[in-house]
Amino acid sequence: LVLAWQFVSKRLHKKTEAVASMKLAISVAKPHVASVKSYVESVGQCTAFQQISLVPQVEGTLVKVAYPNGGQVKKGDLLFQIDDDSFKAYLKQSEAQLAMDEARHQLNVLQLKRSEGLRSGNFVSQQEYDTYKANVDASAAQIEFDKAACVLRGIDLGHCYIQAPFAGELGKSAVDPNAFITKGTQLAVLNQLQPIYVDSFLAEKHLVELQKALKEHPDAVTVEARLIDDATVLQTGQLVFVS
Repeated sequence: LVLAWQFVSKRLHKKTEAVASMKLAISVAKPHVASVKSYVESVGQCTAFQQISLVPQVEGTLVKVAYPNGGQVKKGDLLFQIDDDSFKAYLKQSEAQLAMDEARHQLNVLQLKRSEGLRSGNFVSQQEYDTYKANVDASAAQIEFDKAACVLRGIDLGHCYIQAPFAGELGKSAVDPNAFITKGTQLAVLNQLQPIYVDSFLAEKHLVELQKALKEHPDAVTVEARLIDDATVLQTGQLVFVS
């Protein structure tokens, strides 16, 4: 036991001397103070900025489907067309009725003016004069009615041409050419993708920090969109809504 203790003591003494003889190199740097951004990562999904279902407001035969398989469209592009022959005829009919009633109104106005000149000599009775005046008022109202009918016929004619209200991605057509469609039939879906929304869910622990940043520095709160497992920033946007 004594020999073993002496052996261990010599080993520990040599190790202590070796450690004492080692030199440690230590470098010192000056502290640097800077502001760094706080990042919160979350998985999100893209949502169309606008999405509408294209439905006809008049019924008729579909004579044109410009994009049967969908695709990129520009604002104002003609997407679908309904047979407009009958609607053009209805508009001409209303315009002709308006012209007839305007001529009748002019005649009533002339009769009223003549009766006013004859009234002083008692050549026209009060009853006849009131009748002429009522005819003028009635024909004037009929003209307004005819004008409104022309406007409605024109609106119906315009509904025969379904155009893109904004640029975007048009889905596949749900109807075929030469099909008879009624009001409310869904023709296709149009999505506006530029700009685009990105919806995401964050943990509740980040809410207070986020609200504070939005209040103090709203322009500094940005959103970076990247693909999963890819550090490349595809788009940078602004935070527009927090629920």
